[in-house]
Amino acid sequence: MHDRSLGILKRIALAGFSILLTLVVAEFILRNTLVPVNERSVLAPGTLVSDDEIGYRLAPNARSRMTNGHFDVSIETDGNGLRDVFDTGLPTPGFIAIGDSQTFGHGVEAEDTWVEQLQRDLGVNVINTGVFGYGINQYEGLLRKLHEDDVSIRVVLYGMSWNDLESSTQPPDKNVAVDGQLRLNPQHLSEEGTGAFNWVIHVSNGFQWFVYRTSIGSLLRAGGIQMLGWAGRPAISGYDERTLAKYTYFTKRSLRSLNQYLNSIGARLFLVHLANPNLAMTDLWEDYRRRYPHSRFYVRESLADWAEVSGIAFADATEDLEQKYLKSGMERSSLILPVDNHYNAGGHEVIAQVFRDLLRNEGIYGGFDR
Repeated sequence: MHDRSLGILKRIALAGFSILLTLVVAEFILRNTLVPVNERSVLAPGTLVSDDEIGYRLAPNARSRMTNGHFDVSIETDGNGLRDVFDTGLPTPGFIAIGDSQTFGHGVEAEDTWVEQLQRDLGVNVINTGVFGYGINQYEGLLRKLHEDDVSIRVVLYGMSWNDLESSTQPPDKNVAVDGQLRLNPQHLSEEGTGAFNWVIHVSNGFQWFVYRTSIGSLLRAGGIQMLGWAGRPAISGYDERTLAKYTYFTKRSLRSLNQYLNSIGARLFLVHLANPNLAMTDLWEDYRRRYPHSRFYVRESLADWAEVSGIAFADATEDLEQKYLKSGMERSSLILPVDNHYNAGGHEVIAQVFRDLLRNEGIYGGFDR
């Protein structure tokens, strides 16, 4: 009996070793041929710090780099924890830019963000407070802190990403900094009763490493998304008409609160919808619209009239971004980064122009109480 059990264990061990060896060989071949692995955007420990009100923020005087293997940019913050390029030769009349990674400048040098390009156009300092991963419910807390620190706030330029709609239903501290890295707040995972599955998908370092840092995991992820596309199913759930209506309701509520606060301190809100590149790049939209019921102009259709009535200056950059893309012959490199879905310097240039035109239309182009 003992010999039989030992034999079974040996066969199991041999089978396990064979599978492991096969996976290692397959990983090596794929990594060096069909599916090269791109490094994730990893920041040095200490680049992010915790914040009790809004979950996390950039650490002051931090130095790091951001790369995916195709771009490699420096990340530097000032003494206030902002990735901002301040020009001492320009006036500082209280222009503050807020937003997530598309404002922070994911994958582009600080000088190439729409914020700094707009700063050069206007001839005044525009302070970049953008932080990757931020949602719509974090900006009021951020601006209140700046105001308490006696930072002048007169014009707030909000680069609103498509995923800010979804963030309107989430608490401001949904994400936190753990060992300098961005993680979902375990407190909210447990409160939602979705702990185990969400922990594996969003929090587990092992799972994140497998799907992003191995060729096999990347291939499985891409294959799953492709299969959903063939079936006309969304890769991201939650964008059905009913859920979008809920997101829009909470987005308006968040914007109303933010605008009321800004009005109370004598500031104005200027909002530009930056659009997911899937909405702005014509060929990507042809695939995207098979999976989702909404129009590519959903944000404009939902917010433009409401914003005007609410005293919020609004513009949609979708068509401007698409025009640049079409003029390039639909070259991906005209708008977005390689192996990524964030705007490159060319995309940021378009966004800066849309903000500039919006400010001109509101009579503020060229400065504010200079």
